[in-house]
Amino acid sequence: MLRRSLISLAILLGTAGAALGEDEIIRQRAQIMRQNARSEQIANQLILGKFFPDKATGAMQSLQANMTAFVKLYPGDGPADGDRASPVIWSDRADFEAQATGLLEAAKAAESVVPEGQRAFSIAWQQVAGRCRACHSKFAPAAMR
Repeated sequence: MLRRSLISLAILLGTAGAALGEDEIIRQRAQIMRQNARSEQIANQLILGKFFPDKATGAMQSLQANMTAFVKLYPGDGPADGDRASPVIWSDRADFEAQATGLLEAAKAAESVVPEGQRAFSIAWQQVAGRCRACHSKFAPAAMR
């Protein structure tokens, strides 16, 4: 059920992205980052406490769906008026998309090791978290780094 909802969200954002107003696009980006922060929180709790495979799987699936949709929420040649997004996203679009793809792939890898247990997930999660940090260090607005 969660997976279907996330896939539906990704499809909706992907197809509707061009039709959304700039304010809505910015709101969608912020929502995705809040969801990603929640997935990070869940993953950290799972590696530090009791391990629930279904929660680990759900968190990684959420990250995958979110990153698929996220890169599509940066249309045009640069940030619109009032958009606090870093202009580097547009000037180095190839790396921005590569970072998002790397995070998506790391989340898939972490999801794939969930059946192996907490230790395997913990190791894989470090790759996901590293991808988040690498992207934020280059592409997050300076005020958010």
